[in-house]
Amino acid sequence: MSLVYVPSRSASAAAASLYRGMFTDADYARQRAFFSDSVRFPSTPLHELTHLAASLGLGRLWLKDETDRFGLPSFKGLGTMFALQTLQESGALRGVRALVCASEGNHGRAVAHAARRAGVKCRVYLGEQVAGARADAIRSEGAEVVRVAGTYDEAVRRAAADAAQHGWHVISDTSWPGYEEIPRQIMLGYTRMLDEAEQQWGADGPPDLMAVQGGVGGLVGAAASWLAWRYREGRPKLVVVEPARAACIQAAARDRARPLAHRRRYRHRGGHRAGALGEGDGEPKRTVVTEGYNAVMSRARAAKPANRQRRPAVPRSAAARLDLAEALYRDFVRLTPFRFTPFAKTFDSFGAYERWRRAQTNPWYR
Repeated sequence: MSLVYVPSRSASAAAASLYRGMFTDADYARQRAFFSDSVRFPSTPLHELTHLAASLGLGRLWLKDETDRFGLPSFKGLGTMFALQTLQESGALRGVRALVCASEGNHGRAVAHAARRAGVKCRVYLGEQVAGARADAIRSEGAEVVRVAGTYDEAVRRAAADAAQHGWHVISDTSWPGYEEIPRQIMLGYTRMLDEAEQQWGADGPPDLMAVQGGVGGLVGAAASWLAWRYREGRPKLVVVEPARAACIQAAARDRARPLAHRRRYRHRGGHRAGALGEGDGEPKRTVVTEGYNAVMSRARAAKPANRQRRPAVPRSAAARLDLAEALYRDFVRLTPFRFTPFAKTFDSFGAYERWRRAQTNPWYR
């Protein structure tokens, strides 16, 4: 993994401290009122990974567990349910025959879940490389799955075109010129996760640094805006993690000009691999990402820190990686019923883990 530091482009530190994110106090009050029913909208846990923190030399390390949010294995339900409620209250869904969206799996399933609860039909457009299991999970929520020849970006365009032709309503977490309000409401819904985390870390927080996945930028925009609104100039640093072959946020942070896109061919099964950041809300995202935050790209190519500061040490030896794996294992075992499937399959018992550890000289692991 390579770290890429994106320095602030603000004219001064004072100008950066004035930024308060893309949401108002009234927006946050509306979000909190919607999610106030703790029975209908239970919180997800915030785990403390003590062993991994010790292995990395950190004081404390927290992990927000979104593997079971409203019965779905993702935080995406926060955004879609809040956005649909907003649309229903405004009357925008009156007479709408179907909701449509493009997805790599989680967003589509969340939209399908919310549509089923609202009693509306749903069509989800998937790229050709999306795993069959993800498509089946979406169908299990009662939605129709439409396969598109191409990537996620082609699925976004096809969903928008079909919706315009048939009078359907697009529920997308990706924006484009003229389609910005629904992604904004989805991002506002995501801030519920951060409200929960703050309540859970209590007097021990906030953390010095917060890491979030990149994706198409929705969670990044939500997290950066919430941190700026809640903690202002004393806000934690935000780290954005995204794959090297779809590093659209890093490309946006480096390049002031639009379009905010990072185009490259790539193939793998499952997981998010969007090639373009939402264009319509790109400006606020660019602002919050570049105001003194770090942009991190996993396995980045030809990327060097812009400020030439010394990079944090990354474990490279087999022994160091094994120490980290052991720390992860001990944390995951302790955090029952925390569900982390890859580790559950690999470390089905402590005996199996010990056998794996004794095989550390295997050339494959090196």
